[in-house]
Amino acid sequence: MLDAGNNELAEIQQELQAVKAALRAESSYLGLKGETLQRYLLQLNEKENLFLSRHLAIAQAAQAAAAASCAGGRFAAGPLALARPPPAGPVRSLDREDGEAVVRHLCDYEASAAEAAKGLRALSALAYRDAAKVGGDATALQQLLRLLALHPEDSNVRLRGMQAICNMAYDSSISMTKLSVPGILGAVLAVFSTAPLPDPKEDQSVPSGPAAEACLKAGEAAARIVAAELGSGPEASAPAKRAPGNVGPLAMLILTASGGELAWKEAMPKLLAQLVENEVTEPGIIAERFVVAGNAAADAGPQVAVGWLTISKILANAENKVPHLPSGLVEAGCINAAARLMERMPGEALVQLAGLEAMSLLVGNRWSGLTAFADVGGIPLIEAAMAAHGGDAVLQTKGIRALGSGVLWPRDVQQKARYDSCRGITLTKTAMRRHQDSEELCQAGLEALSKYVSKSMRKFEVAEGDGTGIVEAIMGRYASNPQIQQLGRSVLEGLSL
Repeated sequence: MLDAGNNELAEIQQELQAVKAALRAESSYLGLKGETLQRYLLQLNEKENLFLSRHLAIAQAAQAAAAASCAGGRFAAGPLALARPPPAGPVRSLDREDGEAVVRHLCDYEASAAEAAKGLRALSALAYRDAAKVGGDATALQQLLRLLALHPEDSNVRLRGMQAICNMAYDSSISMTKLSVPGILGAVLAVFSTAPLPDPKEDQSVPSGPAAEACLKAGEAAARIVAAELGSGPEASAPAKRAPGNVGPLAMLILTASGGELAWKEAMPKLLAQLVENEVTEPGIIAERFVVAGNAAADAGPQVAVGWLTISKILANAENKVPHLPSGLVEAGCINAAARLMERMPGEALVQLAGLEAMSLLVGNRWSGLTAFADVGGIPLIEAAMAAHGGDAVLQTKGIRALGSGVLWPRDVQQKARYDSCRGITLTKTAMRRHQDSEELCQAGLEALSKYVSKSMRKFEVAEGDGTGIVEAIMGRYASNPQIQQLGRSVLEGLSL
């Protein structure tokens, strides 16, 4: 569940939306109006910034995850130093009962994948007996991550590394403090995402071998780390408390995936599905923590923001993997979190595009999604993105389609969303004029103009200026495209009536 600080932050942000809505409608809020209400908005903004500053450590951690994520599964910050050569002479025998000797073996023979796997297996056994002692050994954790980075393709190293993390996670305090960090969570995500697990809903055999076992152990490690916060799962214990400013394992797992590789993001539906199936958590709690991660991503920079929005898009279509999660994301405020990222980073074209796509997929065919989109001022955000990034043909195409879909909304929703078909027509024609070399954009533009003419009765606005000329030029340019020809004729016929 959200902690008190996050609840208060959510209340402040909700009030900010209400004040902004009152200012847009030129109405009053709590008896305040005009300049007085504007000053109150500034005070609320300052209060929100104070709460957001608490996420600074989280943001830095997420940025570290982004920096640590690179090809080959490297998790150590900064350049990875070459493996040290082993000591001269025969390989020393390993005293598996001595923790210091095991860690020394891991360091001395880090260049050998076979010796690394052997040492990690011993470390895993020690962690099984005393998770707190091994998990609290910073040198052991650091060397474990280094070995995973040095031997990213060795299945035995990955398997033994995941077993060690999994056994450390038996201690809820260790899970909450030492394992809920981008380095460890990134290692878990990297291994989990390397070998596809079978879909339990499909009839296929279970993969075997060290690579598949490592993937399974990575999923188990993630489950135990997350369960420490929630006090859930088959071996449930009392939930551990989060330190102030700590978003907790589940939100940090999401943040780490946001700052990491695409494969980590694509693996999230399967990982979250396992957490639900194993009764570690519920879709509603996942949605809550996902929004917490989105709010933290606002301070973590464009890369993490785009990553979080990308996962939003993936999860919006994950109903078959995690039932009720897409609607839960809407109810938890995911559309609002996406809108905030767009507001915070207006100059970042990738954030604007990902935000537009995420909001569109979250809305889908859900009435609650459309209402949430209207509440957060989604239309003005799209208009602002299109105006600021006129040279981005992909963003323009997505924006044209989003604005064109508003023609079919009920009148009350259009008013709530501040939808203005005239602005949509202007932005659409501007994009079509600038990007006539983009066939997809031109077709989307003609589809939108056809709606504006037939549904909104905006013939004058569509034809105004060079509207007819734009349509004719595009039809001439793409004479072999039957859809463009049909749409173009539809627009021209509508204008002639």
